[in-house]
Amino acid sequence: PRPLRILLLRSQGKFSIDMRTTGAARALCTLTLATLAAARCVDDDDCNGGGRCDLASHTCRCVRGFTGDTCALLHLGKAWKCGEGGMCINETAGSPVGHMYATWGGGVMKGKETPPKYHMYAAGMTHGCPLDPAYWMYNSIVVHGVGDSIHGPFKAAGIALGQEHPVEARWDGFLKHNPFTVQAPDGRYLIYYMGTTATGAESMRCDGAVPPSPPRRNATGFCDSDEKRRTWPECNQRVGVAWADDPNGPWTKSEAPILNPGAPGTWDDIFTTNPSVHVFQNGSALMIYKSRCLEAADARMYTGVAWADHYLGPFHKVSKQPFALTDATCEDAGMHYDANLGVFRLILHCGRAPLPVEYLYMWSRDGHSWKQLPPQPYADVVYQDGTRGTLLRRERPQWLQNERGELTHLISGVTADGVHGTQSWTMMAELI
Repeated sequence: PRPLRILLLRSQGKFSIDMRTTGAARALCTLTLATLAAARCVDDDDCNGGGRCDLASHTCRCVRGFTGDTCALLHLGKAWKCGEGGMCINETAGSPVGHMYATWGGGVMKGKETPPKYHMYAAGMTHGCPLDPAYWMYNSIVVHGVGDSIHGPFKAAGIALGQEHPVEARWDGFLKHNPFTVQAPDGRYLIYYMGTTATGAESMRCDGAVPPSPPRRNATGFCDSDEKRRTWPECNQRVGVAWADDPNGPWTKSEAPILNPGAPGTWDDIFTTNPSVHVFQNGSALMIYKSRCLEAADARMYTGVAWADHYLGPFHKVSKQPFALTDATCEDAGMHYDANLGVFRLILHCGRAPLPVEYLYMWSRDGHSWKQLPPQPYADVVYQDGTRGTLLRRERPQWLQNERGELTHLISGVTADGVHGTQSWTMMAELI
């Protein structure tokens, strides 16, 4: 009899079969076509970096943290309220971090203590100032919190990376913001961060009844003169790294930025900021970072990739062009590498109230070429006690994984009506 030849074509999730035979073989082909038409996947790539394809049933088996027919959605569990998890502080002058209410984003690393302690590093706003409008550009430092559980609550323990004087003496002397934490294969504890300085820069003081208004920089003429670059801290944002042998410090900081802006006319020619880094076993490192273009007419932020032969840098831009994101508001990518599946994952936040509060999920096999899924809502949360809330902002998302490499939590900087006054805080939510 003639051999059965089946040609499987995959295009936009549809399948077809070339049946060059007759009789019983054609009947078998018809059955196969019906089976494949109902298939969710034919290989692991159809599961969007969130699971594996079961070739027997052609269905995706999602790993922890993902759900949906093709594992394209985050599987978020319950979150912890302010004061019950994450870092939500109310510190007065004289505390280990000074007068501070507002924190933003952050990362967690397991310490060396027995029983184990967990250490969070988050951006904290000095002198009682809120995160916005734009206070973060004048008051942010990296604060250290300690907790008994991986989800906290984390109590303020001190300042990991603070302001230095005179602020012009170091490239990051004025401000440190948006820390990203990771432990290197050699055991070092690492904090990647954005630092900046400017001549005559001074922090805002919000200790009084009426806090001052920080300067607002509009898109027109942003950082387009030597005078602005000399005196505006916004123009001098650069990525740096600090390292220590113990999560309690002391921390050694890079003497110079580890990633500089691109050449004039490129997509990242103003500044570099908001790093997210994976360190490979050989000590090399992949970075996702944010930037902005001087020549752009709007204030849109761009995202791209950089590489270093060693995790302490220097890093060099890989992306000739930034990611072509489907939503221009998406930014502040958090990266995670799943060694079990061999995939990199990114999550970016998109929008803030009154716009939809959403996340954008992306994944990659090599860390250079990325696939993105449509933005999804994640403003509505269920807390551990079963009550519900709606977040006005949920930004600077970061993955958290356990020692087996499984995703366990999502960390975000958030604000919500009626929670922690008007101040931002760092929220922990389960990934299930």
